[in-house]
Amino acid sequence: MADTKMIVTATRRYGTRSLQAGEEITLNGPRARLAAALGIAKPAPDKPAEDLSDLRSRYATVVGKRPFHKWDAKALQAKIAEAEAQ
Repeated sequence: MADTKMIVTATRRYGTRSLQAGEEITLNGPRARLAAALGIAKPAPDKPAEDLSDLRSRYATVVGKRPFHKWDAKALQAKIAEAEAQ
């Protein structure tokens, strides 16, 4: 069975994990279909504009400190733009 990358739609518990809205998870075929049917998660876009790890390293370079671990790509891009504008 192929693994599917999914984006969590709302903060909730799934199995033994506490999932945050917007978090990316990987589920196998039947579990991915079940999560989509129940509205727990939706399929992730094929390729993000910028990889999260790249944004984190770019933030560390621009700002000079490590980013908050729960920031998503949008938040990191906003913080980087804000730091570069100053």
